[in-house]
Amino acid sequence: MSGYKPILDDLIISRSGDYAHRYQIADGDTGFPDGTTAQIVVTATNETAAPILATWDAIDVSESYIEFWVQAPALDAIKTGFRYRLIVHYPAEAPATEGLDFVWYIGKIKRVQ
Repeated sequence: MSGYKPILDDLIISRSGDYAHRYQIADGDTGFPDGTTAQIVVTATNETAAPILATWDAIDVSESYIEFWVQAPALDAIKTGFRYRLIVHYPAEAPATEGLDFVWYIGKIKRVQ
């Protein structure tokens, strides 16, 4: 089989709480190159044409991790069962002129109180 199956993992948020998480690469994996960015994209369903409801940019991308911090007010409209994708945007490396967009994590959003 070819291609990549993203890691399936729930993203948990709480009322009145910020979302903060550090996604760490596994030991032995190649690190993220300089210029890498990332974002979490939220949709109501996993349908291909589902409109994007929110996009949260990573606050830090290092060689070994990607870190997010989303303030609580930005989470208020996000409901249990919505879907997310964590997309890593690798910069172009010569001779390529386009970067690589890699979906690393996917899953459902769950709310806890």
